[in-house]
Amino acid sequence: MQEKKKIKVLWITTSPTGVASRILHIANAGSSGGWVLSAYDSLKDREDVEIVFASSSKSIARGKMIKRTESGITAYCTHLGRVSFGVRPHREDIAAWKAIIDEVRPDLIHVWGTETSVQRDALLANGNRIPSVIFIQGLIGIHNHYQDGYFFSKENAPYRSLLGRMKSIIPHLKSRYFRNQIASEQTAIRMSGRIITDNQFTRDYCSSVYRECKFYSCPLPVNAAFLEASWSLEACKRHQIFTLFGLSGSKGMHQLLKALALVEKRIPDVKLVMPGPTRLKDELRSNPLTLKYYELWMQRFIVKNALEKNVVFAGKLSAEEMVEQIRGCNVYVMPSAMEVHAGSLREAMLVGAPSISTYCGSVPEFVKSGENGFMYRYEDYEILAERIMLVLGDDSLAREMAQRGRATSRAMFDDHKDESIYGIYLAIIGEQAS
Repeated sequence: MQEKKKIKVLWITTSPTGVASRILHIANAGSSGGWVLSAYDSLKDREDVEIVFASSSKSIARGKMIKRTESGITAYCTHLGRVSFGVRPHREDIAAWKAIIDEVRPDLIHVWGTETSVQRDALLANGNRIPSVIFIQGLIGIHNHYQDGYFFSKENAPYRSLLGRMKSIIPHLKSRYFRNQIASEQTAIRMSGRIITDNQFTRDYCSSVYRECKFYSCPLPVNAAFLEASWSLEACKRHQIFTLFGLSGSKGMHQLLKALALVEKRIPDVKLVMPGPTRLKDELRSNPLTLKYYELWMQRFIVKNALEKNVVFAGKLSAEEMVEQIRGCNVYVMPSAMEVHAGSLREAMLVGAPSISTYCGSVPEFVKSGENGFMYRYEDYEILAERIMLVLGDDSLAREMAQRGRATSRAMFDDHKDESIYGIYLAIIGEQAS
């Protein structure tokens, strides 16, 4: 009997994640990467596929790359450019990625995301020699429509100090580079021409960029902790709100804080738990000189509205800690101006927490407002406040919404249970061979 050929797949991420981070001794520069780790967990024990990791770091000099192997797993790392500025292609970065691809000689290149120049540079280096596919979670081209969530209106940025004004101006100066990031993303989409997604919103955008895109359906991998946990009204902390992490206007924390100020007038013991690394502390005594413009606004708003006892900064949380926060909240709120995939909302619904979200991205594809959750327009924080109070004050509604939301989210995974990343790999390689 002929032995089944092992597929070698080169995984490309912006920053080292999970096992790659450990092998390279380079910390992940982002705030998440959980979706990549969950995908790796689903593949790591297969004997018919080999994953090779490649990423980037500021600690690596331009044009250089490092390689380390541990327990049979290989990871590469090369230079990280100024990704937040939409840096244009640099010949030394392209050459470094070409060297990695030439050495690995994979059967397939799997690119995670399109938000930085790293993915574009790797695909330019490949030049369509090896088939590639992109797993899309967010889209810069879409987020461009909602830059900083309209935070820079006079009403939303009442800075009085010169420092505050300077901090609020800096993002405006950066925004002119945004178009380079969009061009970078669109180049990556065209170079690959293959997209993994589970929602029509992403398909429609990518088709507008490249009409010949081929799509492969697969749900975004979720940590098993979210699948195994369950929410109950009896076990949650009454009047506690949990949300996603975000220190930019597009994530809508300022809108949620405005809603919280209204809710607190009716429910004085309401608590908002915010995850993620921030210089703000519970006592809100951080040095203003160390704060980002958005943190500075949050600090002033919280103090001005006497919400110090109502806001908790939970810090950076592991997947397991996120699950516990979701199980412990009375309601989950996603206040973003734009979320393409809305992974955090899906995780909350998987656990079964009653959830409220803005109308954005793929959310209307799985949330039916008033049935398995509530939706509202991002700008309308007054409506958000009313929806929060409705869930907090009606136990029957909270239970019903939680059950329906959980059922919807579980069904989304059941609908795709026969689809896997490995199956997509086989399909793409088979298409190339035919």
